[in-house]
Amino acid sequence: MTQEQAEAISRNDKPIVVYIYNDEADEEARFSIEEAAAFFDDKVAVGARLFDMVRIDMESAKNDRVLKDHVGRENALVFLRPDYKFAKAIQFKGAKVKARSVFSAMCATMKLDYKNCVATTYKKMKTIQKARSKLAPDATKIAQIDDKILAETSDKSRDKLVAKRDKMQDKFDAENLKLDTQENALFTLSAKVDKNAKTKDCDES
Repeated sequence: MTQEQAEAISRNDKPIVVYIYNDEADEEARFSIEEAAAFFDDKVAVGARLFDMVRIDMESAKNDRVLKDHVGRENALVFLRPDYKFAKAIQFKGAKVKARSVFSAMCATMKLDYKNCVATTYKKMKTIQKARSKLAPDATKIAQIDDKILAETSDKSRDKLVAKRDKMQDKFDAENLKLDTQENALFTLSAKVDKNAKTKDCDES
């Protein structure tokens, strides 16, 4: 992947995680970056939404001015800033990489150019997920009322059920829209004006 190719990615100025893999390795090592075991970790999965994910074989990486320095015998993850400057690199051990190491590299890379904090984003995302789980019973109740509407033979009773269902549905949709708005805001990147400024309220514990 050349710098020109990287710049052609529609990424809204996101930082990049490049997965360098050995094309001659067995099939197990040829997974896409999102299929790496570490990316099933909750923290890493959330953090990955703040990055663009790119996959490239070792031979191609050797021809890239930035990636070539990180091609070794094992697969690797290279973290790049949005201007294609190097930030971090992690070498695999066998076909594995630790989720903790990936998350730490994400946090360090994000801090270089953005006000966003990967750790804080994860914590706020967990709060949103909990709020969504609390809405699940309401979705079940709405579905149950729909079943009753279909089974009801009395027009008057059916109209009452429809009114009740619509009221619950409106409230359910409003709550989900509120959560959608909060979630979208979490993954909207905000660039630092002062690159030396510390990221506020970033707790990586």
